[in-house]
Amino acid sequence: MQLENKVAVVTGGASGIGEAICLRFAAEGAKVVVADVVPANAEAVAKRIQSVGREFLTYTVDVSNYDQVCHMVETTVKRFGTVDILVNCAGLSEFIPTENLPIDKWRRMIDVNLTGTFYCCLAASREMAKKKKGKIINISSMAGLAGIPNSAHYVASKHGVVGLTKALAVDFAKYGINVNCICPGTTLTPMVRGTMSPEYQEARSKRVPLGRLGQPEDQANAAVFLASSQSDYITGSILCVDGGMSSLFSGYAGLEVV
Repeated sequence: MQLENKVAVVTGGASGIGEAICLRFAAEGAKVVVADVVPANAEAVAKRIQSVGREFLTYTVDVSNYDQVCHMVETTVKRFGTVDILVNCAGLSEFIPTENLPIDKWRRMIDVNLTGTFYCCLAASREMAKKKKGKIINISSMAGLAGIPNSAHYVASKHGVVGLTKALAVDFAKYGINVNCICPGTTLTPMVRGTMSPEYQEARSKRVPLGRLGQPEDQANAAVFLASSQSDYITGSILCVDGGMSSLFSGYAGLEVV
């Protein structure tokens, strides 16, 4: 197992990609902190982790609240002694025409997706720096690499996550901390399935070079690699897990769901 006895904090861990990462990390031997804003969902994921005999902790957190984030890390250290891995998967996504975008919607998107990621990186890095080792994995999006219609606040926040990843990789290297980023393509999480008809899913999949849309497990596989010792010489990298969509010149044209 690649993550035997590692302690991993996964924000947004109660659903979708975050849930898949929690479960895969547990299968690889990690002790997992399922951190989410919805406690009932986090408990459901924790039960699945418990069923495979792994240790876990659930924690209710709004990542845009710095005090809550710091307490999350403190609680993790009290329970497990350290933080080895941080995955920043908590985030918001919505589509609003820019000319109609309320200022409070802009602020909330940036606060959660970008500032929340920074808060978690800052808090976890202090623990990682003590032992000169750690892995931070930020979850961005295809929207972190190009513009998509009617989502200026989301695109800005996810571009910010990509830039933050590169900056922190440089700043945290002296502490032995690897900071990398995953940019998922359209991934069939429960939320996405609920907004895309089967016909639209089929049409979207035909535009993907590998011929299908992503599954949460595809993103979890990439996260395991970046969390493991196999990626020890990789930092500041942006890994597109998108079936090849980012390699298409017109890959983003008409993109509606990320």
